[in-house]
Amino acid sequence: MTQTGPNDATTAMSLQTSPSCWRRYLGECFEIDVRSLAALRIGMAILMLWDLASRSVDFNRFYPDNSAAPRWLFMGEGWSSIVRSLYFVSGQPAFIAAMFALHTLFALLLLVGFRTQLAVVACFVMQLSLVNRNVMMTHSGDGLLLWMLVWSMFLPLGAAGSVDALTARTPAPLKIRSLASVAMLMQIVFLYSGAVISKTLPEWRSEFSAVYFFLSSHLGTPLGRAVAKHTFLCELLTMATMALEAVGPLIALLSPRIPWLRVSVVMIFTFFHISLGATLYVGTFAYVCVAAWFPYLPGVLWEAMAANSLGRAAIISWNRFVGAIARMIESMASYCVAAAIRWPRGVTARLVVLGLLLYVAFVNVRVDLPESISRKLGPLNRLPQAKQTWGVMHMPPHMSTRLALRATLADGTKQTLLDPAATLPDEMRVYLWSPWSGREMKYRLEALMAASNGITKYADALCAYEQRRWDGSHAPVQHVASIDVLCADEDIVPIEMAGVMEGGSNEAVIYTWKAPGL
Repeated sequence: MTQTGPNDATTAMSLQTSPSCWRRYLGECFEIDVRSLAALRIGMAILMLWDLASRSVDFNRFYPDNSAAPRWLFMGEGWSSIVRSLYFVSGQPAFIAAMFALHTLFALLLLVGFRTQLAVVACFVMQLSLVNRNVMMTHSGDGLLLWMLVWSMFLPLGAAGSVDALTARTPAPLKIRSLASVAMLMQIVFLYSGAVISKTLPEWRSEFSAVYFFLSSHLGTPLGRAVAKHTFLCELLTMATMALEAVGPLIALLSPRIPWLRVSVVMIFTFFHISLGATLYVGTFAYVCVAAWFPYLPGVLWEAMAANSLGRAAIISWNRFVGAIARMIESMASYCVAAAIRWPRGVTARLVVLGLLLYVAFVNVRVDLPESISRKLGPLNRLPQAKQTWGVMHMPPHMSTRLALRATLADGTKQTLLDPAATLPDEMRVYLWSPWSGREMKYRLEALMAASNGITKYADALCAYEQRRWDGSHAPVQHVASIDVLCADEDIVPIEMAGVMEGGSNEAVIYTWKAPGL
């Protein structure tokens, strides 16, 4: 029998703690399986298609020049505005419909992984244009999706489950370890660390009433309002949210050698965000966050799926679907297919990714710094924001706020054009189509807050649109002469008084719009 002496044990321990061992471990922390990148690719494409479909519901209300949100409200002056959004080229419905169709085409190319790197760049340009067309309808998920597309430009998203992978003559590596993979995984850390740091109010840290206030407000869905009635559950959910956001991302990042722990963390956050989307009108934000976790999925998950009959059937079905598209493209235009999986990975690409990663890290840290420190940063404070965090969640609302529009007609009668109850979308149709309701509600509330601060151009455009809709179907004697913009508030009682007393309500005119020519 071979005996191990003290010197052998010391040697083994030193090998385990050597710099090369730590470098290998850190490399594993930031390694991404290409099958997880394929899941990310499919997830981002589905999200863009879903977003485009939901925006199409109110196409005429928010996108043409005769809508409630014409281009001039957001584009600024000069041709430089077109750099921010291609939608600023024209406000004609036909042009905007063509932009939606082009965006849909690029999202479909990304979905199946055909010329994937070009599709990623095209989707980024189209998504950025769509977001900048009406910034008052955006949420944090839009920024997060854009940054996911940025990092995807430098990763082989078409290396698995794609047309490119089936037509390539040389296989791609199974795992990717690069600065881009570091950036893709670190954005999860940025997202949740910023969320935890910004939640400094007592509702999050000591009273544990934040979830109750959010679910009881205008942001709460019918299910969310039902949950808000159980105040003890809301307190538990508040504490669980803080704990999960504080430790979950670090556990996932630092556990590459415990793959099922990573899978468990991803599944927990997936359930967390699906629950968030079911109980709050946050648009597609919750589902973008789910997709952002896909790169953390380890290879053992895909191997387990392949060994399972149901998972194997899903993989085979997808590969058959993509294979049929690949064969069709090869038969129609063989010169279009990819001969190899290529992505930017040279020195220039690494320098670009490093610069962007340092920039994102800096602006995320800077926003959370105390004002006494941030003042000393001087010109650095003027850098554009790229913060990947939850902009609305740090301050729980203590009242439910809605917009109302009351018109005075030419014959002196009063007419409600937009009832405050109508801005709280409780119908089941809207509940199931929550991305639409989230954006539509956000625009109305943003217009209301701007008007209350003396900036009336958004309310003017909204009132003018509602006037045209009303006048178009009524006789001149009943045309709109003026519209009162009202803020309808309903107080949310403190959590300890929930079920004991009712909150008060108030409705106040904050601005009166006059019809042109009257």
